[in-house]
Amino acid sequence: MAQISVPKKFEKQFCGLLSQGSAYIISNVAAIDIRSKSYVYRHQNYMLQFKQDTKVDLLHSRGADIPTLSLDFCPFYQLPQKAIDSKPLLDVIGVICDVGPYDYASQTSQHKFRKTKIRNLE
Repeated sequence: MAQISVPKKFEKQFCGLLSQGSAYIISNVAAIDIRSKSYVYRHQNYMLQFKQDTKVDLLHSRGADIPTLSLDFCPFYQLPQKAIDSKPLLDVIGVICDVGPYDYASQTSQHKFRKTKIRNLE
């Protein structure tokens, strides 16, 4: 999996061309060193970035070689061992089995966030 970004100056050019769940051939992109970027969610050293001459072509037939999902499941107890050195974005699937009183917490602002405990049913 790769992280791809569209610079703000090209936003109107590429807006509406991409949709979730579709497969594309994307050509003429630039490889950017992620050490200078602040919003990086993967563990690669580089990310791809759209340029003015980037081409986006929709694949009308996915074929058998293109997976429809890209998920890497792991048990809850393995989450602390996951590498967190480059701000990974982790998707967690769980089951809410009990809802008790709500706590409110915010580290950086006066805005209050609702927080509830989620337990693993394994």
